[in-house]
Amino acid sequence: MSALRKSDHAAQAEADSLSMLSAMLDGEAARAESEACLAALRQDGGLRQDWADYHLIGDLMRGVATPEMPGFMARFSTRLADEPTVLAPRRSVWPQRIAVASFASLAVWGAVTLKGMLADEPAGIPLAEAPAAQQQVALVSDAPAEEARLAPYLVAHQEFAPVAVASPYQRAVAVAVEPR
Repeated sequence: MSALRKSDHAAQAEADSLSMLSAMLDGEAARAESEACLAALRQDGGLRQDWADYHLIGDLMRGVATPEMPGFMARFSTRLADEPTVLAPRRSVWPQRIAVASFASLAVWGAVTLKGMLADEPAGIPLAEAPAAQQQVALVSDAPAEEARLAPYLVAHQEFAPVAVASPYQRAVAVAVEPR
């Protein structure tokens, strides 16, 4: 059990020294950390090798140098193989399905609207209708009485009616003054 703890402690110390080395190379380490890292570099040959590898990687990324160190690519391949693989989560297909459904409903709505515009009859849901004779009688009997009742109101408020907008719902009202 104590051997296991020692190996865990050594692995933790190595990880700490590598992160300290990386922070020092990036210029993010404090002065005390940099001095501790330099002291560790003097004592640890593996850490010096990591130092050289980090500098070589930086030079290669900048295009300044070519890998001339013996065994660099083998060590790099080994370290790359040891890195954990990060798997991306599966993408959800619901946004795509919602978009397809939206476009489909828009296409159906457009087709129905276009069909109604091209047809001679107004498109819509047929409603139950009363017999034509009764409907005409009701319209004829109500229209003159309603117009006669609203005529004074329309004349009094005609100045507030919008003049520039022609609407099929507006009526032109003429006032005929009868002698008394």
